[in-house]
Amino acid sequence: MMINGVDKLRETIASIEVAMLTTKDENGELLSRPMYTLSVGHDGDIWFFTSKNSPKMDEIEENNLVNISYSDTHSHTYASISGTAKCVDDDSLKRRLWNDIHEAWFPKGIDDPDLCLLRVNMKSAEVWDQETATMVTVIAKQVAE
Repeated sequence: MMINGVDKLRETIASIEVAMLTTKDENGELLSRPMYTLSVGHDGDIWFFTSKNSPKMDEIEENNLVNISYSDTHSHTYASISGTAKCVDDDSLKRRLWNDIHEAWFPKGIDDPDLCLLRVNMKSAEVWDQETATMVTVIAKQVAE
């Protein structure tokens, strides 16, 4: 069975719950923060919960190009994903992805009006190949301008 790029990426990052999301601020500085991964869709979209009023959402509003990196030094597993980010307000999807663990970051719970889903639509993804000791592209989408 041939494994496609999204499946390879999903397999690579399956055991890494927390990613680093990098955005660019108004001065062009790169900022990274940890994000708990909710899901990697079959289409390659990666989903997180976030606050609509967080500084990262202001940054994404200005420039929606982001990078997500995953790292596990014990297993030598590394991935880097570039894409575009967007706040998605979908109550049914929020409920499907919600887990009580998220209350630590969102104490008002699933019905908090400030809670939204952050969707990162992948443009490209690379994973570390231990055999060749290089990053290997597993996804490279052509994006129409």
